[in-house]
Amino acid sequence: MENLTIKINSQDVAMLKRIARSQDRRFDDFLQLVFAEGLEYYFCERSVSVEKLPEEYTEAERKQAEINKKISSEDYATLDEMKAAGFRGFQEYLGNHIYDPESDRYSDNLITPLCERIRYLALS
Repeated sequence: MENLTIKINSQDVAMLKRIARSQDRRFDDFLQLVFAEGLEYYFCERSVSVEKLPEEYTEAERKQAEINKKISSEDYATLDEMKAAGFRGFQEYLGNHIYDPESDRYSDNLITPLCERIRYLALS
């Protein structure tokens, strides 16, 4: 685990400690919960995405990347021909407003999971 620090004046720290106590929370746990909630609210209407690291790709995505690489190296005239041969796109980014045209829905594989992990630590 790592620690984060922020600058805040002593009066505000005292007030946050009083609020935590009034909510029957340990101070550190309270701050973690507030941080997680704050991330969700901050990115509620703001889009953010980050490129996936190699270890963040699923096994299915790794296999599809190999298939796509092989198909891309062959001589196909159109994208439809490539798709017929098995070429499929996949997410190379983690983001909080990712559109899936197949389901016509948006998903969040970045902020929501991050907040859930932070909350879990505070509540366990």
